Amino acid sequence: MNAALPLPEPPAPEGAYVDVALDLPVDRLFTYRVDDAARPNARVGHRVLVPFRGRARVGIVAKAHQETPHFEALPVQDAPDTEPLLSPELMDLAGFIARYYGTSFGEAASAMVPRGVRKKGKGALRTRVQLVDDALDRLAALEADPKAKRTIKSAPATRVLRWLRRHPPGYFLTDLCRRAGVSTSPIKTLQKKGLLTLTKERVSSDELMVAADEGEPAGDAPPTPTAEQQTAIDAMVEALDAETFAAHLLLGVTGSGKTEVYLRAIERCRAQGRQAIVLVPEIALTPQTVRRFRRRFERVAVLHSAMTEADRARVWRRIRAGEADVVIGPRSAVFAPVPRLGLIVVDEEHESSFKQQNAPRYHARDVGLVRAKKAGAVVVLGSATPALETYKNAVEGRFTMLRLTARVPGRRLPDVRIVDLRDPDERSSRYSHFSRTLEVRMTEALRAGGQVILLQNRRGFATSVACPRCGYVV
Repeated sequence: MNAALPLPEPPAPEGAYVDVALDLPVDRLFTYRVDDAARPNARVGHRVLVPFRGRARVGIVAKAHQETPHFEALPVQDAPDTEPLLSPELMDLAGFIARYYGTSFGEAASAMVPRGVRKKGKGALRTRVQLVDDALDRLAALEADPKAKRTIKSAPATRVLRWLRRHPPGYFLTDLCRRAGVSTSPIKTLQKKGLLTLTKERVSSDELMVAADEGEPAGDAPPTPTAEQQTAIDAMVEALDAETFAAHLLLGVTGSGKTEVYLRAIERCRAQGRQAIVLVPEIALTPQTVRRFRRRFERVAVLHSAMTEADRARVWRRIRAGEADVVIGPRSAVFAPVPRLGLIVVDEEHESSFKQQNAPRYHARDVGLVRAKKAGAVVVLGSATPALETYKNAVEGRFTMLRLTARVPGRRLPDVRIVDLRDPDERSSRYSHFSRTLEVRMTEALRAGGQVILLQNRRGFATSVACPRCGYVV
């Protein structure tokens, strides 16, 4: 007689109590009772509204259990979300941040969820201009009318129609006016003629998000990599194909094409059905940067600190739903809730802006390494002047060293000359900080119609007193 098949184990009952992490500098969790109404949504990683010292606070459920506390637990007031805000992976990462950086679990978990997610931001209204479906037929009919033809054949109207033909989704009104170099008058005239539609949309007014959403679509032919670039790309592709954690230091001089290497690695990551996070210094997060990625990838999302709460919440939800293949942002983007993380790129990894200065204080580069290790993802740290600890890790073999020693073809490194101001022939006067060589080069540049930038280090401060004649330091 055959043995009976084992019955499937019943699902574990939901906890009657939850330990909640609050955004407070207190290294402990707070226990609350879960009533039947809130129980389905009061799970680990979910947001809950709980009473705390006479007021309602939002917290994250860190643990669900049935252990009766030795005190009378207050009830959870609301559990509004059907899905967790933080995945088990991010909850685990919050625990690491709390332990390693000496902060509370609540502060670490709260830093991962934008404030706007807890509210319903409406965003701004903008006007989108599009050609009507039968615009070409209508245009042909209007051209047959001499009076109407003069209106639609005017230079401003022609430019507007040309831009809209190039981009069927249309443009926002202000963007179209800027691109076509027109006022709103010809656009409204074309609308009256039945060629255009103007519709209101509730969208972001953030120019970085606009660059991601309205930039040129993907499809540009990528440049041919140099031999050094191809070697770096091959190493990253091999690591991505292995689907295990690997860290690379991409040590490349300025202009050596590190970004192209990132783009090729992201292409491989996307082909595997996984997502990439690209961390850049705040100063490098510009519309031009976003558009460069947008020209290669269609589903690009941007997260940064200057966004409105509504915009940040909207993009964050898009990312969590898996609707973005590439997430770009400064240090806080390391917490982007991508469901299938495959690659983390940290550009200019030596930059101090990757260090968070208030609680929870963390270094985005190091958090990215820990997150990638837990997810089995690949990390690429790019820099021309890497941090000493990063360079040491590469030299000792913990990271793979990849070098780009030359600029991409057609570009040359700038000429650098060090001038010794102790040389009497270089001193234009006893107390001048300008050498004769510098004065000559500045004069030549200005006479040629060029410009000059002078960088003055440590203004009004000197660590020593030196003799201008012999160079003796007192």
